[in-house]
Amino acid sequence: MIAWIAGGFMTLALVLSDLKLFGLTTDYLWTGLCFWLATILLWPQLANASKKQALALATVGITGILWGLHRGYTPDWHWALTANAPILSMLIAISFLSLVADQGDPSQALPKGWRALASTVLGMNLFAAVINFSMVILTADRLQQQNGPLQNSQLRAISRSFANAAFWSPFFIAMAVALTYAPGARWESIVLPGVCMALLGACLTLWDLRHDAKNFVGYPIQLHSLWLPGALALLIIIGRFYFPDASVVGLITLLAPLLSLLMLVWQRRQRHRIVLHIRDRLPQSRQELSLFLSAGVMGAGLSSVINSENIVLPFTQFDALAATVLLVIMILFAAIGVHPVISIAALSTLLAPIEPDPLLLALMFLSAWALGPISSPFSGIGLALKSRYNVSGRRLVRLNIGYSLRMAMLCGCIFWWLDS
Repeated sequence: MIAWIAGGFMTLALVLSDLKLFGLTTDYLWTGLCFWLATILLWPQLANASKKQALALATVGITGILWGLHRGYTPDWHWALTANAPILSMLIAISFLSLVADQGDPSQALPKGWRALASTVLGMNLFAAVINFSMVILTADRLQQQNGPLQNSQLRAISRSFANAAFWSPFFIAMAVALTYAPGARWESIVLPGVCMALLGACLTLWDLRHDAKNFVGYPIQLHSLWLPGALALLIIIGRFYFPDASVVGLITLLAPLLSLLMLVWQRRQRHRIVLHIRDRLPQSRQELSLFLSAGVMGAGLSSVINSENIVLPFTQFDALAATVLLVIMILFAAIGVHPVISIAALSTLLAPIEPDPLLLALMFLSAWALGPISSPFSGIGLALKSRYNVSGRRLVRLNIGYSLRMAMLCGCIFWWLDS
């Protein structure tokens, strides 16, 4: 029953978010409150590590708010409650895509060799760009069922290719975060350098796995399955043309579940899958709910402290060098358990007084999201791989930390190109 009610609140939050797109609601207050109610209901089911992290973030935020009040600064209570409501709405909306994603024929033999490696790296990136973490589970389950425990080369290919989607995909939660915390940034400006970064990541992954390519067993990616990413991208382009003031995040929040429902009707699939999705799948996002909501409280608290104390960073301009240094720091923080959304919320507040270039700031945030979690045993992908496939956190860090730091240098070259 609790899962039903929590899933209902999350669905209501999604509907309220869509209503705001059409101007039928004024802000995200009610959307945020629905997410808070769902989180309270699902709190007992949260892992202890997630509870501790959420409480720590909220404690920092509340302490900062109280300090600001003590110093005479009025905190932004509305921001504390609703900061990440658009992001969570998009997360819920995208989850519906898993209902209609083409998962292929489970009896099909797995491909092997260079072509299998290349198709897995590129195909994973394209599919994960739309259905996000669901693609990791689909791929890893298939490989483990037919090929035994996941090999190091498969883990590298899967985790890195999934994360590379964060560089450019408008359907990835990282993009919603970047556009929220880098005011003025536009996806149309981000996509080209983001795709360049994703291609660099793919090339570096292929280079790292060159000695394993001959025996690599990959996932059978089929071109006809790309209809879903293509259809969504086309709808977003059309939506931006007719509604130029609508945000990409808002359009995805509306179109992703709408397209999924229309496809279920057209394909005459079982309608009860929607009900099961609301009851079973949505409550599984409880970790993301607690993290993003508590990060919003922390952001409001940091803002109160910074504004009441006039805290500034030790540099006066945000250029390519500063972005690269901060990116490396964010990756290292992620490796010890600090989720990118925490670093992003904090840096967004600290950097605001020097008015950083929105494009450069957004790309740094996206890079941190793409490179940090795959090198952390405490991230969503790290915890999922550990619980579902018995992949230790230390193993994941060992496989990817070197890649993340090398990619940070390559991203720095893109930063320099944009900043020159």
